[in-house]
Amino acid sequence: EPEPEPEPEPEPEPSGVMGDLDGDGVVNAADARRALQTAAGLRDISDALFPQADVNSDGRIDATDARLILQAAAGLREFS
Repeated sequence: EPEPEPEPEPEPEPSGVMGDLDGDGVVNAADARRALQTAAGLRDISDALFPQADVNSDGRIDATDARLILQAAAGLREFS
């Protein structure tokens, strides 16, 4: 018998920190992974969290956002 599909993770509450997509208040590689999963269509993002994910403010979540979030996680960039 096939295993049941795992329950999707609940959508985190927005923390107000630009680039923080998992709601822990810190920008890290996990946030970049969530942005990339969203860009690839593997994860949905709520309207409330969208502004924190669209870090370049171009109206979409794409690989560029994931790259910028990863750069911020590495301390190479800050979001204003």
